[in-house]
Amino acid sequence: MLQLSHRPLTASDADGDLFVDRVDALASVERALDLRLNAYVTGPSGSGKTSFLRRIEARRESTAFVNLARVTSIEGLIGRLAATFDPTANNVSMSVQLFPALEDKRRSVLKEQGTDQLGVLRKAVATADASGCTMLLDNLSTGLLVEFFGRQRDELWEVPLRWVVAGDASALEPPADTFFDTFLTLEPFGPDVIRDLLLRRGQHTTPEQQKLMQRVANTLPTLLGSATPRRVISTARSVILDSDPESHLKHLREQEYSRLKLSATARLVLDALYACGPAHAGNEQLLRQVGTTRSRVVQVLKELEEVGLVRSFRAGKRKLYAPALGDSRSRGTTAGTETRTTAAIAEARR
Repeated sequence: MLQLSHRPLTASDADGDLFVDRVDALASVERALDLRLNAYVTGPSGSGKTSFLRRIEARRESTAFVNLARVTSIEGLIGRLAATFDPTANNVSMSVQLFPALEDKRRSVLKEQGTDQLGVLRKAVATADASGCTMLLDNLSTGLLVEFFGRQRDELWEVPLRWVVAGDASALEPPADTFFDTFLTLEPFGPDVIRDLLLRRGQHTTPEQQKLMQRVANTLPTLLGSATPRRVISTARSVILDSDPESHLKHLREQEYSRLKLSATARLVLDALYACGPAHAGNEQLLRQVGTTRSRVVQVLKELEEVGLVRSFRAGKRKLYAPALGDSRSRGTTAGTETRTTAAIAEARR
């Protein structure tokens, strides 16, 4: 069947066959780990950071992949990491949240550990005899990343673990920046890699679908030029799901022609929306990627909407924007943006 889901790739052999490019980046991280150095991996939203971490997990022994999407405090972070090695390590802090009567027990534990917040992690590593394990941290918020690897930096250097952390920040604040010895940015894919990605995603399916996927793989690289894996898959899915794929491809060519006539700033805004949209004009990631002011982004978004390259809708008091790539023509595009649209609406209502 066609592999056009947005789910991140896992460490399985089957998903390994779907992993493309990133050879140099993987080699760079592995050289750092062999030298007992730490690595920080960044890239635009949809660039495949999770899949990249999973590929490291598949290629190396003694690794621990940890998804920290729901962790919001330094205590929760340390407890979650410790529980990776010792499932009982986080029991006390979790129980205190549910049963306030256990506060005295929590205090006694803290008294025993002193002010060393990393004591529970250090103990868990020793209990599991996990010295030298490589921690692969995903979805760690920038704030916690800076606090953990900055304020705890010197103590963390003493913990016998190696670290590969994926984050959205293009640069880290001191002293967290000095904890990492290797910095990598996962750049968008070029035409050759886009074609390879699409052909791999269409390998195990019917002859008819393979023929259509071949047509898509021969066309999209020219239209997209460079794009994140997420954008490539979204666009391919919108074509495949359309009742008239050829007409859809023609529509994409027309949109790309319109895009090429845009100003440099307008192209940056449109590309940023592909990476992080739907988003409002003040979205931090969008502004950071475009590198201009909010007022300028507002002006450009209005211009893009007027020429039909961007659509807008209301979410509470905020106006959100998303690329209009085949939106009125394709069920696939609607399905592909549904999850991010829901998330953007939730953010807008905060």
